[in-house]
Amino acid sequence: MLNRLLPNLNPKSNLRIGLIFFGIVIVTAGLLRFAQWMFPVSNPSLLPEEKTMIRLTDPNDISKYVDWLGQLPKKVFGGELQVIGIYPEGTAVFSKNTVAIVYVKNGFRFIEVDYQPDKKLETERIFYGALPSQEIALTDSTKGLLVNVLENSYCKKPGEDAIGMCQITRVLMFEKGGSLVMISVDGNHASDGELIEIARSILVDEEIL
Repeated sequence: MLNRLLPNLNPKSNLRIGLIFFGIVIVTAGLLRFAQWMFPVSNPSLLPEEKTMIRLTDPNDISKYVDWLGQLPKKVFGGELQVIGIYPEGTAVFSKNTVAIVYVKNGFRFIEVDYQPDKKLETERIFYGALPSQEIALTDSTKGLLVNVLENSYCKKPGEDAIGMCQITRVLMFEKGGSLVMISVDGNHASDGELIEIARSILVDEEIL
């Protein structure tokens, strides 16, 4: 290639230029690696970041900040609780004093469970009305709404210090104890059957399961 680009140069000159190009490539790669180490690209947050958000890892601490009567799911199919976010001021999406809990499995966000006070299922049904949905009988007295948000989901793979994340594909919502409970699935990491069983484990007592 160098002989075709620089036909008048002798082989020694070509070799010298090739070594210079090779050195430039090595130096540039080193500088890029150094820049990535010094200025790492921030990883997406597992929960919406708000100035007033309270971040917890122990569910026993939730009641210190809000009057929370929610129940954690007893079935999570191998998922592990990763982070809890409390939103005392609410957001454009969350109602005031929402408790949002993220579970992680195999390096990826697995599900997110949001307990939103004073929200009603029928209101959310109207909001999600344009999306494919179906009604699910969770217990004899409680019906849920399963909404398909996305067919295909873009994912960010996990890194050394980052949990992998995909776009939310499905949401199962139902009412319990004056709150709207919304369980969101990360990508395809939970099946519809698992999602329904997770919801039922929030609604019924452990001894009934």
